[in-house]
Formats: sequence, structure tokens, C-alpha cells
Amino acid sequence: MPSTRVFGFQIWNNELVRFKQDLGLKPGPKIDIEIPSLFLINQELKTSVLRGIFDTDGCIYLEKKNHKLYPRIQIVTISIKLANQLRDLFIELGFRATMYKDHLVLREKQKMSYVITIRGEEIFHRFMRTIDPKNPKHLAKYHKFLESKSL
Repeated sequence: MPSTRVFGFQIWNNELVRFKQDLGLKPGPKIDIEIPSLFLINQELKTSVLRGIFDTDGCIYLEKKNHKLYPRIQIVTISIKLANQLRDLFIELGFRATMYKDHLVLREKQKMSYVITIRGEEIFHRFMRTIDPKNPKHLAKYHKFLESKSL
């Protein structure tokens, strides 16, 4: 994908597809997906699921407000079920999470999307410690934020 400089590949393996289905992960469009209950049985799994979803589909915005950077963490999905689960999981972990509807343009078509947001400096630090993202892009933004505080 030239716009994002991301390369992708696809592997097809019937055993892998069956394994994912046995976990409760449905193939096909992600309009109606949700986190399988198997991954919601304890705190460690919940945190790991949130990390995986955030690392792949989340983003960090550093908005300039009052001459300093204000952090905002977001995950966008087209699945209302997943959006509700994400919001509820974040709240359960003690994060102030909000959700709102938006229109997402995909391949020249508009779809309803759901945006889960966590805002604020204190919560941003706690999010980075608790969820412990591994995506280098997110880590770089966090370090940029930390550097802005020392100036």
C-alpha cells in the first residue's frame, strides 16, 4: 500500500482457518466481529487482547493544546459489538473511555464506524504501562510526548 508504505502478504492454510474458527474468530468481513469469550476469562488475556487490537488498529494523536501536546488514544472499528467490548474493557481496567459514531470512507464507500477514545496525560501514561503496546509507531509517539514534557 503505497500511501502507508506497508507491505502485506496472505497465507492460506485450512488448519489455520479451522484453528481460528475454533477460537471463535469468524472469517470474512469484520462488520460483526467481537472478542471471543475465551479471551475474556482473566486480566492478563484481556490486557493482551487490548494490546493486540491497539497495536494493529489503534493510534495515538498528539494534539497541540495551550502550547503543549495533549495525548489522545483511539481505536476505530466498524463493528458495534467490538466497539462496545473495547469501551467496556477499558472502563473495567480503570480507563475513562468514550465511544462515538463517525463515518469512515473505505474504497469510496461510507460506512458507520465507532471510535473508542481515551484522553489525557495521566491516563496516557497509565495506558502505556498497563497495556504495554509493542508497535514501534506507538512507542515513538509516546517518546515524542515524553520529550515534549522535558522541554
